[in-house]
Amino acid sequence: MFLLGEYNEDEARELADRLKEVGMKVEIRTCTTNRMELFHFLEGRMSEIRGELDEASFQIYERYFSALRKVVAEGAGPDDFKERFQLAIDPQYKEKQNQFQKIMEANESEGNIQ
Repeated sequence: MFLLGEYNEDEARELADRLKEVGMKVEIRTCTTNRMELFHFLEGRMSEIRGELDEASFQIYERYFSALRKVVAEGAGPDDFKERFQLAIDPQYKEKQNQFQKIMEANESEGNIQ
């Protein structure tokens, strides 16, 4: 016996019917899966959060909030918010993105992607 795959109920029945037509013994078993996502967050005023974190960690959050405030104040919309936020955090974002694109194109042309 071997596991043929994981399918939704309709696909599984259709596949099982086809396999039975050719004389194979087929058994469908129901499988339930789940996935847990865990999120950590801080809540409160910046002065309260500063008291909870060490200075180095707080500086990281403060940098992101400063960039967020700047981008929102400049009037970023849904279409360009992500790019403007990334540029506010890392001014070299575009250059790094272009370098990454060149590397990916080089790998594709060499056939290195598996």
